[in-house]
Amino acid sequence: MYPKESFSPSTAYLFGVLNQHCENKMLQFWQISNFINPCIDINLIDPDIPDDPLVYVDFFRKSMWYGCPFIKSIDFELDYVRSKWEKNFVEFVIECIDLGYLVYADINKKYIPNYKSPHDFTHNLLVTGYDKVEKTVEVADYFFNRQFSIQKCSFSNLNRSFLELRRIEDHERFSKVNILKYKDNLNYKFCIDEIVTKLKDYMDSTDLTKKHYYVLFAFEYRNAGKLYYGLQYYDALKILIKEERVISTKPLQLLYAHKLIMRKRLELLFSEQYISDKSLLLDNENLVRKTLVLRNFILKISIRDDVEKIVSPKEKERILYLLDELQNLDFKFVEKMVNVLSKLGTGHF
Repeated sequence: MYPKESFSPSTAYLFGVLNQHCENKMLQFWQISNFINPCIDINLIDPDIPDDPLVYVDFFRKSMWYGCPFIKSIDFELDYVRSKWEKNFVEFVIECIDLGYLVYADINKKYIPNYKSPHDFTHNLLVTGYDKVEKTVEVADYFFNRQFSIQKCSFSNLNRSFLELRRIEDHERFSKVNILKYKDNLNYKFCIDEIVTKLKDYMDSTDLTKKHYYVLFAFEYRNAGKLYYGLQYYDALKILIKEERVISTKPLQLLYAHKLIMRKRLELLFSEQYISDKSLLLDNENLVRKTLVLRNFILKISIRDDVEKIVSPKEKERILYLLDELQNLDFKFVEKMVNVLSKLGTGHF
């Protein structure tokens, strides 16, 4: 179920559902028309640890499933689900799965042994199936060593993890239960202009919050700073390195996913004969390779030092050099791609 272009639970779940219907050409066109603009906040404030700013990354989105027109999604308020299924959340899950839905819900991690969490902690997971004989559900998530997998969880543990949400202060503020499934969409039309516009936004680091007046982004925390969009994503990473802030591999994994999705975008545009300039493919492969080198370099340091900080002056210098190089190459590549696509004219296909 896990596609390599994913970097987070929400993208893994979405791409996993969509990849089961990859024969749908319009679905493929929707995918390559999105996931163009990454954004990052390096100064998020968690009320529990106000003196230690967090880092949060995502692709720009205005809804849970990135506005995908091939996903049917329904939100349930937590108090409604509680009023009917608090003591038997599994019953709700089974009813939804029998209707073809997957269930995306907040739970208390402490009560699901697979997470090995000693503390009460709110977390969202995806329930993909169940077995009434074994009395287990299948749960998709990043479990051990940040590796994505689907694991079994007992009915009783899932029920208790939902019930014990009450132990977590203020958990109701943002909690909903979401169910989702694939749907056909015969009305979707592919428009090359949409890609061009988003690439220009990426190249110009357009503030998409102001442009769209809304962004679904780290809504559980207070935003204490700016969101860095597009090519400014690299600038935010440089700040983290220069200030010797905590930097996990997740911001680098998103950057790598961004390049992998660009590869898929180019391959589809080539196969459908929208473009023919093979230098675009070669340039992007160079970006894929260099981004992977950067990600793995930082990963090796964090494993070696058992800390997610870069303190060695020599290693900081190398990382900053790689980020500068990537940013410059990325700008030139996107500029070339915009020029190529802009020559195709406007309209839907």
